[in-house]
Amino acid sequence: MTRVITSSVVRSTHKGESHGGVYLVDLQSGEAEQVVDWNDETISWEGRGADRGLRGIAFHGDAIYLAASDEIFVFSPDFTIIDSFRNAYLKHCHEITIHGDTLYLTSTGFDSILLFDLKQQRFAQGYCLRSLRQPRREGAARLLGSRTRRLVPFDPNGSGGPQAADTFHINSVHVTADGIYLCGTKLAEVLRITPGGALETVARVPEGSHNARPYGEHILLNDTPANRIAILERGGTLL
Repeated sequence: MTRVITSSVVRSTHKGESHGGVYLVDLQSGEAEQVVDWNDETISWEGRGADRGLRGIAFHGDAIYLAASDEIFVFSPDFTIIDSFRNAYLKHCHEITIHGDTLYLTSTGFDSILLFDLKQQRFAQGYCLRSLRQPRREGAARLLGSRTRRLVPFDPNGSGGPQAADTFHINSVHVTADGIYLCGTKLAEVLRITPGGALETVARVPEGSHNARPYGEHILLNDTPANRIAILERGGTLL
């Protein structure tokens, strides 16, 4: 029996109603078992999705990491909450991933990627993506990037980080030894933060894409506007 874990967001719910959950899905029988019912009433109920539901899922040892909007919950294998953590620069978290002993989080509400050290149990680094057309608000922060984007490293434990903004709707992160890959529905490209901290464009993708990641020499993604899972050449051509 092959089962996968999936999370959900119920966008149309109101305060007091369940707005998401976690399910174990049997890929052979098609049956699903709900193991977490998410009905937290302390969230913001504004907007289409906002703070509702649960999104990213990652694994480290026996621990299961699940992303809510501004908090990461750690579950045991029987889906009991054993820990959680927040950060001032974590808002509207979407996808998360683990590489080595580091948890990488999309902070969509800050145009950022956050790194959490799983051994030291602390946030270790933040990277904010900004358009060069926007006024600089990060003081003397070191700027990296291309003609249209700039990458602003920041301390997620300090007070000098970025202001809240959702310019690119960064919703996916994927990490390899080659760097941190990220994408957003308003980016129309997959970007890579190299191990040396440079920002590069590695692929063109349709606007509105989700879950974009390298797939060999190509890009695998959810082409949401076209309602399909697609493999693209890095120039954007559908295979």
